[in-house]
Amino acid sequence: MDSTTPYWDYLFGNESEALAYSESHSLNTTSIPEIAKHIALLPKANSARPRVVVITQGPDATVVAIAKTPGGQDSNVEVREYPTAKIEGNEIVDTNGAGDAFAGGFMGKLILGGGIEECVKAGQWLAGLCLRCNGPAYVPG
Repeated sequence: MDSTTPYWDYLFGNESEALAYSESHSLNTTSIPEIAKHIALLPKANSARPRVVVITQGPDATVVAIAKTPGGQDSNVEVREYPTAKIEGNEIVDTNGAGDAFAGGFMGKLILGGGIEECVKAGQWLAGLCLRCNGPAYVPG
């Protein structure tokens, strides 16, 4: 997997995946923004595009790190957190597919010309819709 790192323009993951990355790469941190920043700064083959790292955290804020110059210094990374709308526990039907729905909503808005904040909101909206529906694990009774 590490061999593909230079070719990532956008990377999506959740907090568990970010923590596993941190542990397997000996980053010595559990800070999701710090992990996202580290990944964003990894060397990149196409320096004409920034690397965007998006880490979802369930009901907690979505973390986005954008490296203006991947492989550069910390000062070249913008890290922002976008609050996630609260969903009541009784509204959650199935969590399967919510991360994929988030990525799909984000990328769909991006393709339509949306800015990062709009893309995150679209991803959060679609993930929220997914959470409220029966997912791929649903077996009709």
